[in-house]
Amino acid sequence: MRTCQKCNQKWTYKRTLKNSFTLDNKLICPHCGEKQYVTSRTRRITIMATILIITFTPA
Repeated sequence: MRTCQKCNQKWTYKRTLKNSFTLDNKLICPHCGEKQYVTSRTRRITIMATILIITFTPA
């Protein structure tokens, strides 16, 4: 679960999942409004997970 670097509030699972699939690198904390940035490592993990899910989903 994502945690804001400024206010240390945890984001909901739904909010974290939704933000993981956006193309924008910056995310806004729902609690304090501070900008958060996705690292390239996190972006790669999200892309690989998406590819695996699409590949192994039964038709």
